[in-house]
Amino acid sequence: MLMAGLNGVVGDGPPTCGGQTMERGDECVGTKSGRRDYDEVKRSDRTSGYFLTGFGLLIGLGGVVVLASGIRDRHLVTVTDDALLGAGEVARFTGLPGTVTESHGAVLFDDTEGLDDPELVSVYSHAQVRAFQRPGMAAVRTRTLREEPEGQLRRAVSVAVVGYTKEAQAQAVFAELGRQWSAAPGRTLGVRRGAEHIRSTVGTLFASADTLVISRQQEDGDGWTGWHAVARWNNVLVEVQANGYWEQPGPTADLLDAAVAKLSKGAPRPATRTLLPVESPDWSAEALEALLLPDTRVGELLRAPALARESVRTSLYDDASAVHDGAFLGSYALTQKSVFDGSGWQAMRGRVLHDADGGPVVRAIQAVVLMPSAQAAGALLAAQAPLWQRQAGAMMSFSSGEQRVVNSYGPLVNTGDMLAINRFEEGGNGWVTQRAMTAVGRIIVDTQVAGRPAAPTLAVQLADAIAAGVPGAGGRRGTRDPLALQPAPVEVAAAEALLPTAERAAALTGTPGLVLDAPVTALYDDSAQLPAGEPLDPWALAQLPVYTGTGYLAVRTHKLSVPVDGGGTHLLFGSVIVFATPAAAAAALAAQRPNWRGAVGRLVTTGDDAGEYTWVYGELAEAPDALALTHFQEGADGWGVQRAVRLAGNVLIEAQASGRWAAGVAGRFAAAIAAGVPAAAAAPAPAPAPRPPGPPPPSFDYGVQLLFDTTGLDRGPDGWVNPGTGDDFRIAELAGNATSVPLARLDELRRSLTTDLAGEACLIEANVVAVDGLPALQYLIKAPNPRTGRGVVYLVANIVPREGKWLQLNGIFPEGADTGMREAAVAAEVGPAGMYPPHPYVPGVRPVLPYSIADDRRYDGRFPDHPVSRARRWAAAVPPTIRLAPAFAALPPAYPEDRR
Repeated sequence: MLMAGLNGVVGDGPPTCGGQTMERGDECVGTKSGRRDYDEVKRSDRTSGYFLTGFGLLIGLGGVVVLASGIRDRHLVTVTDDALLGAGEVARFTGLPGTVTESHGAVLFDDTEGLDDPELVSVYSHAQVRAFQRPGMAAVRTRTLREEPEGQLRRAVSVAVVGYTKEAQAQAVFAELGRQWSAAPGRTLGVRRGAEHIRSTVGTLFASADTLVISRQQEDGDGWTGWHAVARWNNVLVEVQANGYWEQPGPTADLLDAAVAKLSKGAPRPATRTLLPVESPDWSAEALEALLLPDTRVGELLRAPALARESVRTSLYDDASAVHDGAFLGSYALTQKSVFDGSGWQAMRGRVLHDADGGPVVRAIQAVVLMPSAQAAGALLAAQAPLWQRQAGAMMSFSSGEQRVVNSYGPLVNTGDMLAINRFEEGGNGWVTQRAMTAVGRIIVDTQVAGRPAAPTLAVQLADAIAAGVPGAGGRRGTRDPLALQPAPVEVAAAEALLPTAERAAALTGTPGLVLDAPVTALYDDSAQLPAGEPLDPWALAQLPVYTGTGYLAVRTHKLSVPVDGGGTHLLFGSVIVFATPAAAAAALAAQRPNWRGAVGRLVTTGDDAGEYTWVYGELAEAPDALALTHFQEGADGWGVQRAVRLAGNVLIEAQASGRWAAGVAGRFAAAIAAGVPAAAAAPAPAPAPRPPGPPPPSFDYGVQLLFDTTGLDRGPDGWVNPGTGDDFRIAELAGNATSVPLARLDELRRSLTTDLAGEACLIEANVVAVDGLPALQYLIKAPNPRTGRGVVYLVANIVPREGKWLQLNGIFPEGADTGMREAAVAAEVGPAGMYPPHPYVPGVRPVLPYSIADDRRYDGRFPDHPVSRARRWAAAVPPTIRLAPAFAALPPAYPEDRR
């Protein structure tokens, strides 16, 4: 037919009619075509030729297709038991020992139950119904070998072949697997097995036209890894999965190639290993532990050669129940579960060492954590940096048995690849916990040194030494000194040396014969001498209720005495209270200042077995870094107690002179002690270097003409919020008079406030403070929480009154879930009768919430996270940071008596 058609198209001979050759001039008559001449018949024959040629070609091509399909179908693989590698072959390619458990089957599996995301089942496990059950699936064979020494699964490997009736069907399934696997890298694959929730991080996908390879690393799996590969050959998909301690993909790749070669009779195919990156060092558990320093080396670094190993650690720590604010967990202690959860970490090794008998007081922990990639390790370190930065200079507390321990943080050191911070125990006499964290490749190095170590940077040195041993760390430079991680310029060990000897004290005071008692290393507590609610700050030096909650590190006190003619003894005290930073010492002084101011002119009655005594406070001598005040005993012929406190660097110096001393002895004694503080701390800070041109200072033209320190706060629509506590801070500008009484008449103002607020709140305390050079009223109240209907909210108001208007900065501190815990604890100590004394400002007033001894500042240190404790800390810290708009500050005072 094809040839006949071609002849009609290209032939040059005459046409025919009824089988007879025509000549020009002839006509041909047909029953359907009618009468046609020579040329018409010729054209008709050519048209028929085209048709026959096309039809012939169609038939011919169909034959070719049928022939090719038949040839290809003769190469389709029939999946039987013989298509699968034998157990011995699987063991040979993977290196599994001969003593393994073997299982095989001829059905697909369904492992979606328990998976957090069933869409990831094809990544999670082999031969899955959801992945392979498609029209045309002909057969499946699987084989699994398990290495289970002593009944514990160590490694498992599975091979599966899934056959389809047509190659196109297998190709479609492979393409769908490619789409699913390409969306998986970086995702967390979770599966629940009973009460256990196992999470893995899916690794990078390596793919070619006919091969896919992907991995997943189990979190907290101690190196447990899954390698999964699939390849298509003709109408068959071949799958290999290796789970367990298979750090490298090589065995999985080799086994896949062997399984395909068996089906393809050795047809050439690129090796699967060519898809994969160069194999990294094998991070087995043994290799990970080998990174830890020998005990003797740790002892050398810490200058404590007698260190002994206390324990070995293979799992993360979880101190969440001990730390009262979970935001501090990462810097509080190393390798915390809350820090590493969800990061894909694979294994952890740590060692704890402690001092042996007679050695230095020190405890060291070194730990290394294997991450799924160098990027994951770097990301975890980077995520910790802003958290640690927020905690620099902050205070935190935790429970140790029945004891609440308060720590204050020093500055953060962040070199880019090393984080380091120290926290100091309040009243711990130099006890410090040093923390350091760095990332090298896939390894997080985490170290902690606690005690009274010989140097402030031992945790950093320990981390550097471990990091130097990580493969590939050859180019890493050690962390450079100096690192400002120790109280400066006065360390705890140097505190006592600031206090004068008896001879020096005698020369300073002009009082020969002074005798020095044994040094005192603890704070006093003279609160029992005073009526309830009477502040201790101006009354006596180095008081526990005053400094609890301030983060002080240590106190050293000298007591000197000399008999006087006519009976009695003159006493002279000098105390040095050490803080982690100058800022912490300054904050402690600022917190005392309102009570010293409020004491001026007040009468205090005390009593003991011998009777009652009345004291009156004199005038306050005040400077930015010092306070001095004397209280005299009525009718005692000039007997008085001189008090002075002075700031110098990171220490507060307190002095007290009891007796008939010459005026100003305590102040001069404190100044003499302060003179011994290194000049770098005691001297004013140098003027800052000129800054390059930048944005202009705030113009205060945004409506509210007040600025304050908002570090660590989040901006909201109505103010600022502390994201960790929920504390709320707001600014208001109001017209009229803020108070009905001038600030200069503080006692009258306190009584007025107590009475005016009683219907809505209870006034706890009120004082006059300095704000940007102007007098301001600061008061602390408590009121029922209007938002929740339960519990109490505390409010600190900072009010700057000027003529016709005032600015007000409020800090609002709500109770949390532990409502009433502080009150219950105090009530158990003082009893019902002592719990609710008369209000100190207006004894007869009955506010909506009763005045409670539990709100006294003496309990703030025991309950540093309570809202009233947070309120007082903020009240002490915020006034120096407030800046007022110049136009507002220039207004006249609200009352003439309040002129600056």
